[in-house]
Amino acid sequence: MVQVKILYFASARDAASQKDFEMIELEDGSQTTLQAVIDIIKANHKDIASVLETSVISFNQEYCDNEKLDKIHVKDNDEIAIIPPN
Repeated sequence: MVQVKILYFASARDAASQKDFEMIELEDGSQTTLQAVIDIIKANHKDIASVLETSVISFNQEYCDNEKLDKIHVKDNDEIAIIPPN
């Protein structure tokens, strides 16, 4: 099992039921992309999809190009932050 930490800021925190962070367990992180994790977040928090449209994604404290999330593979203890503009 692979665990990744998701950090929620500002309106993303509101959409994620007031959570500052959560841990998500993945069966095989070596085959899981950052985009797949974002899709899991959308499935777990129905109100977050609109927030994600305008948010910046940080992966291990580095900003990501939202168009390339399907090229980044996650591994155990990675950290993903959802940073909306407000």
